[in-house]
Amino acid sequence: MNMLAALALAWLCANTQFTKCQEVDLPLLSWHDNSQLVYTLYNTIPNKGIDIYIYGIYLHEPKRLMLNRDLKNNPILLQRAFVHEIYHHLQYINDDYFECVAKNELPAYRITNKFSRAFGLPTEKIPLQIYFNAVQCNIGPR
Repeated sequence: MNMLAALALAWLCANTQFTKCQEVDLPLLSWHDNSQLVYTLYNTIPNKGIDIYIYGIYLHEPKRLMLNRDLKNNPILLQRAFVHEIYHHLQYINDDYFECVAKNELPAYRITNKFSRAFGLPTEKIPLQIYFNAVQCNIGPR
């Protein structure tokens, strides 16, 4: 799995403007059930009837990549998750990481879709919630 993370990092270095990119240590990787990821992200268990599925989470302290263990059986989603979360890692080490979630997520979704198009993989619509958050950050869809 570290090979996939290294490949995602190499592709991102070639396709982004990050200055700190070449000699970057990869974050630690751990696998989790979706319920653990939801709890980590929201610090609570969602109400019944609310369906939340999380592919992965990047934690910058400590530098750690938490991936949904279901992705081990889906190589396309796994590749996309690595690109998306390693992008967050690059944002953080390049001081391009914001408290406003949408400022981090919009470019991460866009670069993930660019990666997908480059390799003939399916793209993913950016969740509407990210756009709603973008309004609070004073940025809009591009």
